[in-house]
Amino acid sequence: MESELANVHQQMEEQEIEAVDAIAKWQQSGTASEEKCSELEEKLKKALDCKESIDDTNDSSKFEYVQLKEDNASLQQKIEYLETNLARKSDNQIDLETQQKDTVVELQELQEALKAAQETLTRDEEAVQQWEGE
Repeated sequence: MESELANVHQQMEEQEIEAVDAIAKWQQSGTASEEKCSELEEKLKKALDCKESIDDTNDSSKFEYVQLKEDNASLQQKIEYLETNLARKSDNQIDLETQQKDTVVELQELQEALKAAQETLTRDEEAVQQWEGE
């Protein structure tokens, strides 16, 4: 019985070490993801600020600008969802490795969406600059 108790105690210690390691990895991944997300948000904000300073009379450019604002709002909602989802999953102690993979995939999707929005904004700015130069 003592042997079984010692084995159970050892297993618990090993599981605790594994859990602490998993949490540390998740926290590192979450921090890195949040930093990248913040960086992308800042880049998008600067791009939108630049776009707002241009007197845009082209209907097509105005539509794309509105679309970028809507995309930004949508991305903000997704970011808030991710943050809430991460906190909830952490509190419920759901499988951290699966959570990390899901978060990385969602953040990659957000990064792709932000990149597409930035590319569209760059094209718009070039079109406006070309239009203003004429």
